[in-house]
Amino acid sequence: MEYHQKSLSSCLRAIPTVATSFTRKARGNRGVRARTLLRLMVQLAVMVSCAALLYGPSPALAQPLGDAEGFALLAGDAVTCTNSTVTGDVGVDDPAGAVTQTVCPVTGTVYPPGDPVAQAAYDDFLAAYTTLNNTACTPAPAGTLAGVTLTPGVYCVDAVAKTGTLTLQGPANGIWIFKVAAVPATIPATGALTGTNFNVVLNGPSACNVTWWVAQAATMTDSNFNGNILAGAAITMDRGTLNGDAYAKADVTFTGTVVTGCGGSGQLSDGGGLVCKVKKNKHHKNKHYGGKDDDDDDDDDDDDDDDDYRKHGKSPWSGMWWGSKK
Repeated sequence: MEYHQKSLSSCLRAIPTVATSFTRKARGNRGVRARTLLRLMVQLAVMVSCAALLYGPSPALAQPLGDAEGFALLAGDAVTCTNSTVTGDVGVDDPAGAVTQTVCPVTGTVYPPGDPVAQAAYDDFLAAYTTLNNTACTPAPAGTLAGVTLTPGVYCVDAVAKTGTLTLQGPANGIWIFKVAAVPATIPATGALTGTNFNVVLNGPSACNVTWWVAQAATMTDSNFNGNILAGAAITMDRGTLNGDAYAKADVTFTGTVVTGCGGSGQLSDGGGLVCKVKKNKHHKNKHYGGKDDDDDDDDDDDDDDDDYRKHGKSPWSGMWWGSKK
C-alpha cells in the first residue's frame, strides 16, 4: 500500500498542471464557462486515474460469474463431499455425472446432474475462466509464498507446492487475482496448485474478491484457504477450510472440509464498492458567458482560478475523499 500511496500523492500534485496545460491548448469558439467546464472534466479524469493507483486493479477485473454466483461447488463431471459442510449451492454440468454426499450437509440447493440451472452456471464459469486465461499478470515471488504479503493486483504464480502463510493486505473491496501455471509458460498453459499446511490470511479484504485461476488441478491438504478457485481440471481438498467457491472442469472432491461459499444467503459477501462523495465548490461566475471568446482572456481566467483556489486554501478536488479534513 505504501507504494500506491506515494504514487497517488505524486499523481494528485500533477493535476493542476495537467488541467491548465490541456485547457490552454483548447481553441475555437468556446466561452470561458465552457473552458472552465472542460478543465474540471480533465481534472476529474486525472483524479479517477490517480485513485486507481491506491486501490490497485479495477473492480471490473473481478470476473462476474453470472449464473454461477450462489454455487459453492460446481463441477464438470462429479461432486463428492465426505465429512464436510457446505454453505452454498452444489451442481454438476454433465447429465451422466453424480453428486455424492456422505455426512455432508449442504445449506443451499443440490441440483441434479445436468440440471439447466447448473449447466447455465457452468457455462458462465467457463466464460470467466477463459477471460482470466487471457488476462495479463505480474510475477509474484517465486516458491512456496510462505511469509509473503501481497497488496491488490493480478499475479502470475508458479506451480511450486505452497506451504506456510500468505497474507493479503488491502481494502475490503480490493481485488486479488492469482494465475497459477508452470514457469516458463506454455501454450496451452499447464501447472497445478498444490498446498500442504498452506494458509491464506486476509488482512482487510473479502475472500470473495480473491480469485485463484489454475491451469490444471488444485489440491489442498490441511490448509485454510481463502478465495474462489477456478480450475482447469479437478479440485481436491482434504481437511481444512475454504472461504470461497470451487469451480472445476473435472471433479470436485472435499473431505473433512468446511466450505463457505460466496453470493448466496448465509454465505460470504464481497467488501462492497468504493463510494466517492463530491462537494460542489462555488466560485467565479463568468460574466462573459455568451460574449466574445478571447484566448488570452481565457488563459488569464485559468490562472485566476488557480490563484483563487490558493487564496482561499482550496482546490477543485478539495471535496473529494482524499482532500477532506476530519
